[in-house]
Amino acid sequence: MNISLTELLALRNPRCRSLGGPSTEERIASVVPHVGDLVELNNTIRMSARNQLPDLRGALVVMLGGGREPLTSWRLDATIAQLAAVGASAIVGNFPNGDVPAATVALAERLSFAVLHTEQPWQLSVAARDLLTDSQGPSLTLVRTVITQASRHLDDLDRYIKSVSARIGHEVWLVDASGSSSGDEVFDLTQWPRLREALHPVHKVVLEAGRRTLIAVPVRVGQGAQRWLIVDSENLSAAECRALEFGLEAAAIAVAHRLTLRRLHEERGSQQRAFLLGEVLRSGAEIVPTVRAQALDAGWQLEGFHTAIRVLPAEEIDALALRMRVQDVFSRAGLDVAVVEQASGWVAWRTETRPPEHAMANATRAALRRVQLELAAQVTVAVGLGGTYPGVGGLATSIREAGEAARLAANRPQSGFFLAFDSINSAQILLARTEDSLFTASASDLLQPLLDENPHLLETLSAFLDQESSVGETAAVLGIHRNTVADRLRRARTLLRMDLEDPDARLAVHLACRALTRAVPSRDH
Repeated sequence: MNISLTELLALRNPRCRSLGGPSTEERIASVVPHVGDLVELNNTIRMSARNQLPDLRGALVVMLGGGREPLTSWRLDATIAQLAAVGASAIVGNFPNGDVPAATVALAERLSFAVLHTEQPWQLSVAARDLLTDSQGPSLTLVRTVITQASRHLDDLDRYIKSVSARIGHEVWLVDASGSSSGDEVFDLTQWPRLREALHPVHKVVLEAGRRTLIAVPVRVGQGAQRWLIVDSENLSAAECRALEFGLEAAAIAVAHRLTLRRLHEERGSQQRAFLLGEVLRSGAEIVPTVRAQALDAGWQLEGFHTAIRVLPAEEIDALALRMRVQDVFSRAGLDVAVVEQASGWVAWRTETRPPEHAMANATRAALRRVQLELAAQVTVAVGLGGTYPGVGGLATSIREAGEAARLAANRPQSGFFLAFDSINSAQILLARTEDSLFTASASDLLQPLLDENPHLLETLSAFLDQESSVGETAAVLGIHRNTVADRLRRARTLLRMDLEDPDARLAVHLACRALTRAVPSRDH
């Protein structure tokens, strides 16, 4: 079934009006609610074009808000063009001042694409679905229930899920891909072997096994961790199943809205934690009273003996989304730590009133192994452990050491990707620091004349320094004549304008060569 724009514009509650586009006889075949901004919607449209979404032809796209960027005119124009290209019929949202620029109206007219305004996009999406179903039966009753509960409990997502479960008479689960739910219990995915393969970020899933039926509806929240609303029940009639599907889709809109707001709140908290930690570490012993107060409010102990831990994931992950998971894993391992997410992974530290004894230090290392093992179910990580030092200055030292150890551990499968700083020698630390991006940039500036002239010059100089300045050994390693080696070294010295007999200059060039030869591919001689 489909409806016309005339029927949609005739709604009295909520009201919407046309800002531009085709005649009011344009047909709407489906309603696609979107939580987020136009950037995220454009990603969804691209997925639709690759047949990774339900068909958007004839769709009414409802902008529910929750994104970071406003509905700017140039992004809106681009989005309208993309929606029209995939066959969508209209877009509706709460536009600033209830209007769009004249150029946008002209574009909509030319593309025969409707642009609508409403101050209640969520309610409009539900009302449009009602018109499409042409039903006053169980589906609408269920939708009214979930909307009513949303208005009462939207500030508490767990209470909302529980209240909807109680009202509709079926337990509703909000789960992620691992089966972890928003509450204390875990949904057992093993009962439905086909579910993992069937779950899709945008498609609802209905599976049957004997008298049991499982309904899973995706909760669409930007590009973050995917979640689903799931009902797993017995002896459902066809009408009950359709009503539950419809009700869960309405509930998913409410949940997505709340999750988006929660994510924005968590991002602000993450930025504040990272900034506060930076302020604490920069302050050293002379910590500013206001910074000290903020740290104490965050639950951080500044006095005592600190031991830092750095957790580096092996692949790109959403550190913020996994933060609570990491915190819980540390707690289950018996480690009371503060956790702050970083650009990559997390930094954590524990604080004791006195230096830990040898047995306690060994227990900490064993606990970190358990943390690493439990996290492996979701993400492979390298773990570095810093030393134990007193005061704020000691915390900074321990965090730096933990970072050094974690970076080395990431390339040490033989150590189980775990290293304590006190087990690393000075040479390993110095070489690890040549992998730092700032060091690599400085090395590139120093040796760029060699790369500009001939990359073989860098390769030859690096091999020469590695072979303790032996021209013969360098020639053997590179498989070239010793005269060629000598000629290249003369050219390299001339271009660098540095005295390689000077120990400091020689060390600097050697480390720079080590840093760059990892990034420059070898070539035929």
